[in-house]
Amino acid sequence: MKTHEIKKISDVDILNKALEIGNELAKSSQSALSEKLMQSMKKNGISESIKFCHEVASPLTDSLSSTYKASIKRTSNRLRNPRNQPDTIESQLLDAYQYSFDNQLELKASVQLLEDEKSVLFTKPIILNNPACLNCHGEPGKNLTDENSVLLKSLYPSDSATGYKLNDFRGMWSIILDKKAIVNAL
Repeated sequence: MKTHEIKKISDVDILNKALEIGNELAKSSQSALSEKLMQSMKKNGISESIKFCHEVASPLTDSLSSTYKASIKRTSNRLRNPRNQPDTIESQLLDAYQYSFDNQLELKASVQLLEDEKSVLFTKPIILNNPACLNCHGEPGKNLTDENSVLLKSLYPSDSATGYKLNDFRGMWSIILDKKAIVNAL
């Protein structure tokens, strides 16, 4: 009978659970991407790993999204993959994160109920804190070789995700969670 007990769930409960789930998904997505990319870099070198990332990054994050009926993406004001173009809300949040970063304020994950009231948006800032990331996102001619710069431009003609330094604000995880899945998880 306890499993059939009616529970009153507030929006606060939903948002807190969304924060927990979003953090879990962002962490597991980042870990999976990093692990696969590092394996590729050790085995095949940076140029082949750029091709590998181009082919595998989106399908890998998509595969992690099914448990909570989530949509997972990494977005930025300086995009590499046009599929990750920020929408209006994401653009506003990216600007807020950038402002906080520029003013040395704490960057935190956030959640909010979307207008459709069926979804919750989780966002979490991405800080470029791994020196290996500079091989693809660093400064052209310095961390990013001319060869890899040309390769990136061939794969992503509108690429603007370079020129970063270690510990720069890179963008954010944007994870849209299904409210019903969150309630079921509670």
